[in-house]
Amino acid sequence: MEDKLAKALVDFENYYNCSQTVTRQFAEEYGLSKELISKLNAGYGGGLCTGYTCGAIVGAIMILGLKYAKTNPNADDKKDFQQRTLKLINDFAELHGAFNCHELIGFEAGNDRQKEEAREKGVFKESCPAYIKTAIELVMAFD
Repeated sequence: MEDKLAKALVDFENYYNCSQTVTRQFAEEYGLSKELISKLNAGYGGGLCTGYTCGAIVGAIMILGLKYAKTNPNADDKKDFQQRTLKLINDFAELHGAFNCHELIGFEAGNDRQKEEAREKGVFKESCPAYIKTAIELVMAFD
């Protein structure tokens, strides 16, 4: 796990968004390239570019999907996956007090002016690594 966390911090420092950073740590385990998963997650940072659901959570849910979702689900399969998703979201919120980006960082990530202010104040560099770390740890706790 420490290896994934260390590589995640490097990815985040290299301008990958929170969702990309989380998913890149698991991509190859599921037969996906880091390049492809980065493209798939390009719009999920900053709370889906709106300040809502944290990109680290979105990335973690995507990995849970690769790990547990069925390709031909029945009602029970769907319910099981929804319960896993809700557990991840609730555990994250319990640890951090929220799961929406704007609540976590205190700025509206969907507002260009506020996003720039947050960037200038170092909010993303200070706050987001902890959210990325939690998301990775929560995914790994499902093993």
